[in-house]
Amino acid sequence: MIKKPYMNSYRKSAIALRFLARLLRLCPLLMLAGLYVAPVSPHILWSYKYKLYASGQKRMTVCHYLGFHGVVRYQDGEQCPTMIMLDRGHWF
Repeated sequence: MIKKPYMNSYRKSAIALRFLARLLRLCPLLMLAGLYVAPVSPHILWSYKYKLYASGQKRMTVCHYLGFHGVVRYQDGEQCPTMIMLDRGHWF
């Protein structure tokens, strides 16, 4: 039997492609783990309290955001954005 030198390189590339396919199956889990350990993570508005003035204007006083690490109380000015990126080191 004659050995073909290119067969070894095809076998190595096939093994590498199988390895990459297995990593892609784990991609959603790796992304969630990355968001959990990231210092800055997305938070969505859970609830808010506001003060109603006589002129009909509303001023947000306290905003509660839900993120990967639970509910966070956030006070910043007059608005409560629907989605916000919060620094875990500062707010936890």
